[in-house]
Amino acid sequence: MTHPVATPFNLVLAVALAVASIAGFVLVPAGVDLPVHWGVTGAADGFLPRDLALLLLPAIAVLVLGLLVWVRRSAAAAGGRQALTTAMSVLLGLFVVVQTAIVMIGVGIAVDMVRIVVLALGVVFVVLGNIMPKTQPNGVVGIRLPWTLADAANWQATNRLGGWLMLLGGLLMACTALLSGQPAILLTATAIGVIVPILVATLFSYRLAHRK
Repeated sequence: MTHPVATPFNLVLAVALAVASIAGFVLVPAGVDLPVHWGVTGAADGFLPRDLALLLLPAIAVLVLGLLVWVRRSAAAAGGRQALTTAMSVLLGLFVVVQTAIVMIGVGIAVDMVRIVVLALGVVFVVLGNIMPKTQPNGVVGIRLPWTLADAANWQATNRLGGWLMLLGGLLMACTALLSGQPAILLTATAIGVIVPILVATLFSYRLAHRK
């Protein structure tokens, strides 16, 4: 059974993103500059006028949705279609969280954006970590290396390990965000949670391929 990208759940998330954006136009005064980028210290260092800032994430969501729909129809994506559907869900969820936080900042509510993003990213990794072991060799989703694409057994073993490591990395990021607001600690946990799964899974797949 295939799973279209435009699932009811994804449509609900898209509506939530639209509602958050409309709320921003209603609640945030015109002429206000809103933050769209944050530095390693956690302080905002990039701003756009209200209208551009509120339209940025919806525009990116539309582009990503169009790309995923196109990719999902290709033969190369046949082994990762469910993962693509899930990826759209987690991206839309992340966009809703960030857009809501931006609107809150615009109305004067203090928001620790770095902490929120790390928490949301941790949830994303937990979800994707659960999906990766279920994928089949494809050119779009998963740990795509010459030796994993050439060997289904290598693919399954590598993406099973990578999925578990991503899940653990996601839990590390989420727990760190819940327990600490220090940017340095949050960024360290994020670096570990992102880099270690990819590095370890890549080395594992390489050794597995050359052991044969």
